[in-house]
Amino acid sequence: IPYKNVYVHGFTLDKEMRKMSKSLGNAVSPFEILDKYPVDVLRLYLSSITEAYEDLVFRWEDIEVKKNSLNILWNVHIYLLEYCRYYNFNPTDYRPTELKWEDRYILHLLEKTKRELYKALDKYEIWKAGRLLENLFLELSRFYIKITRERIKNDYKNVLWVIYKVLYDTINVLSIVAPHISEAIFLNLREAFRINKESIVLEDLPKVNEEFIDEKIEEQKKILDLIIESGLRLRNKLKINIRKPIRKLYIYYSNKELIKEIEDLLTNSLNVKEIEFTNNFDETFEKIEKIEIYIKYDTSISEDLENEWLYRELRRRLQEVRKRRKLRKGEKCKFIIYGDEKLLKVIEKYKNSLESETDSEIVISTEVMSDRDIEVFDIDNKELRVKILT
Repeated sequence: IPYKNVYVHGFTLDKEMRKMSKSLGNAVSPFEILDKYPVDVLRLYLSSITEAYEDLVFRWEDIEVKKNSLNILWNVHIYLLEYCRYYNFNPTDYRPTELKWEDRYILHLLEKTKRELYKALDKYEIWKAGRLLENLFLELSRFYIKITRERIKNDYKNVLWVIYKVLYDTINVLSIVAPHISEAIFLNLREAFRINKESIVLEDLPKVNEEFIDEKIEEQKKILDLIIESGLRLRNKLKINIRKPIRKLYIYYSNKELIKEIEDLLTNSLNVKEIEFTNNFDETFEKIEKIEIYIKYDTSISEDLENEWLYRELRRRLQEVRKRRKLRKGEKCKFIIYGDEKLLKVIEKYKNSLESETDSEIVISTEVMSDRDIEVFDIDNKELRVKILT
């Protein structure tokens, strides 16, 4: 027999909620989709868009969302390979001895996803597969990789091992839904890390490691998201750019022990130098929706804070120039810089860090540069002129 069970949805409808038919001229052939998108995009779409027996409402924009999601997954593996190459690090030869909160959170999400996915597949709830896996690798990219961008400079082994672990288990399970991109990523990992395995689709599904599943960490993540969301909204209200460091964030919360572990993540995400828990709040505090937490910024400015902000702005501009030249991490360049006296003083103060973080040698020009090849930036009404040599 060709199959033991059949999974079907209801009618296929267009975005106007009309049943697709040749007579109406609104039918979309699967081949029409495959002419525009890789097959894995359609597979991910069909494994997440609708439940069994529900009508499928087809929208091209939903297909585009799935394509973008798989592009993010692909970029995660490029990020991993690039940093492992830069640090000459093979995560398959490493085992961490100590994990930070963000490591334990993403590993918790990995194991919980596997547990929920296997239960769903046992019940033929195939529509849950795409949703669970897409949420996992998007969280790996949008939260974990983003939150560890600074940390990776000093703790690359643990960060890269976690990314590898989550990515490898993800493509193993994702190969059920999207086998082509899963296999392509696996082959690149196999070559880079000398993995002695033939194919990801021939691998057994990874077992659930219950040790990492922790519901408390999920509660902390919800609080973290709420504070970051409200803190960013308050910054916008105060018209303070996220790259501008703030002296202090005051937090009033009855259960402050619950967020002690995520204090470093809050300072990094909201770009504050210090967090102070207070036992009192007044009308100058902002209440966070959905939870009894109140926050307030100390926005007083010092010369050190201003210099740190200008340093971040300078680093960002130099990285933009590198990006436009399509330079990868580790590829060296030389910057010749002329600019406002205040900016040049900041460059001199942070020169070693700036050169290290932009893979460059920085030379200060004493004369105004007017070549066609220079780029001109405005940083807080201070002019910066940059020429790059590769």
